[in-house]
Amino acid sequence: MSFRIELSSPDITEAEIDAVTAVLRTPHLSLGPELTAFEAALAEYHSVPIALCVSSGTAGLHLALLALRIAEGDEVILPSFAFVAVVNAVLQLRATPVFAEIDPVTLNLDPAAVERAITPRTKWRFMLALLIALGNILLIGAIFIILVAGALSVRR
Repeated sequence: MSFRIELSSPDITEAEIDAVTAVLRTPHLSLGPELTAFEAALAEYHSVPIALCVSSGTAGLHLALLALRIAEGDEVILPSFAFVAVVNAVLQLRATPVFAEIDPVTLNLDPAAVERAITPRTKWRFMLALLIALGNILLIGAIFIILVAGALSVRR
């Protein structure tokens, strides 16, 4: 069986082009007033006191792992179908990526594969955060139940 996986197409309008052009005409290509305004708007939208932007998704993943205290020797369950930056962020902290299979129809993590991958060194919080960002909400519920059970009694 062969099929093509379409990830995304750019959706850039004249408004975005105008906004980028306006910034290019200033002395602040980064860390300028547009960034400050964006962070403030993002924090307000999410009803949190502060929001910080980073230079890339990879940098964001790295900070998320640090915030969750992922460290050397920890295992992080990841989908077998993921952008390489996810794996690199785990490896950067000398943690171990553990790949779990995906469902061939939804391309989301297979809950049974997640359950098989849990060990005493599994740091499930990051995997769950990744699922919330990328996964199917119905599968997240099934995987959350597996993770809670795994946290209480690891099967391996």
